[in-house]
Amino acid sequence: MQEALLRAWERTGPIERLDAWIVTVALNISRSGLRRARAERRARARLSDPPAEVGGDGVDLSRALNRLPHRQREAVVLRYLLENTTAEIAEVMGTTEGTVKSQLFKARAHLAKDLSLDPDEETENADA
Repeated sequence: MQEALLRAWERTGPIERLDAWIVTVALNISRSGLRRARAERRARARLSDPPAEVGGDGVDLSRALNRLPHRQREAVVLRYLLENTTAEIAEVMGTTEGTVKSQLFKARAHLAKDLSLDPDEETENADA
């Protein structure tokens, strides 16, 4: 967020919706960082043994989120971690509210399956 705010400060032209602009820039910065981190992990994996799997019977939400398709993961993070409305998410993602709702529905179904949860129960809890 700090980098996004700095870029807004340095920008010479007017910004109509500062909040949406900053969220979009922050997402782009995060995506770049994630791409760089993935490339570094792949390079390290080629040079050494893969890391050992973490044991235990806890839920690995981070790993489950990483297995979601990019757009679904983005919608989930914007909705449930950043607590944006579907209208705000649609604006940030450059799509319609209906598409956002569809992406969230599919993401919840994927997560329920991946985390061995009952998808019907998960959908009901999401509506609450």
